[in-house]
Amino acid sequence: MRIAVVGQFENTQGSITALAGYFGAAQRAGHDLRASTYGFVHASVRQRIPVADEEWVPDLMILLFESWPYLSPEAVARIERTVPRARRLVVDCDGMYSPPVRSGSDVNHPDPGSRIYWVELFATLSDTILQPCLGSLPPGAQRFLFYSASPQQAPTRTTDSEKLYDLAFVGNNWCRWHDMSWLSKGLASVRSELGRIAVFGSWWDGSLPNAEVRPEILKFLYSDPNFLDAHGVETYPAVPYADVEQTMGRSRLHPVFVRPALNALGLVTPRMFETFMANTVPVLPPYFKHARTLYGKEVEPLYLGYRPGETVLDMLNHYSDYVGLAREIAAKLVKEHSYDMRLEELLGFVA
Repeated sequence: MRIAVVGQFENTQGSITALAGYFGAAQRAGHDLRASTYGFVHASVRQRIPVADEEWVPDLMILLFESWPYLSPEAVARIERTVPRARRLVVDCDGMYSPPVRSGSDVNHPDPGSRIYWVELFATLSDTILQPCLGSLPPGAQRFLFYSASPQQAPTRTTDSEKLYDLAFVGNNWCRWHDMSWLSKGLASVRSELGRIAVFGSWWDGSLPNAEVRPEILKFLYSDPNFLDAHGVETYPAVPYADVEQTMGRSRLHPVFVRPALNALGLVTPRMFETFMANTVPVLPPYFKHARTLYGKEVEPLYLGYRPGETVLDMLNHYSDYVGLAREIAAKLVKEHSYDMRLEELLGFVA
């Protein structure tokens, strides 16, 4: 089967790892899967994943949407003419098909017209709307976790001398300042007992995107680099997707932060799998309740709790025990959530 995946594939986004995972699974199953130029495909992605131009006609089109509309009206019209409706699937990664939800200052819909726009767009493209959701689904959507763990990404052992940080977070600062400031404050009482702490990603250093940004979303990019520096947190630029897991593996501990609106909706994100596939010990914030549904009750010791300093010290002092636990959960994820299984499940929606 010829499969086109349409999305906004930037060099530092988590969906790239998923695209690579599906590409490998498609190869193993004998399918021809390509990223489509109906969306955006960064040059670095083109070096690793085959790209289909608009003349290549697929048997199945997967339309992947996060928080930003990227298809022009002309592209939508051409997709409608090229691929039969029954052979088009929409994957709604950020809950844009869901009713408005607010968590703190974060929302899935910034204005009253937002949901109307997304519902109409999805209705134009497909009758099959899939959401990677462990919470309640909106009417008309079907559950499909989309993201996954790959056996090819299984964690490998790293010596202590190769670990540069006691704790690091690899990810852009989009609605994550509250998490990082909370954790930094929580570690303040034990900071002198810890080694290096770092964040890797865009907008942690106080800079803003080069392109014009709507004023109402600037709050989602807020950061105070002086605060981070005062708490001993080093800041570094964003990491290309191909280096994400290796960079995660340079730290002993790595938090799994979840955007507030996505957490409120119970959505699954790439990092919920990638962090366990990296050679680090994932640590979970107290609000991440649906982690128990995704990983099982054995994940309980990885919660930071409301006194994160004490928890982090315990994890570092008994590190081998926590490494063993993280690897057990990683093995379970590979067994129950591989990209080979995901691809087979995805194809079932058009069987």
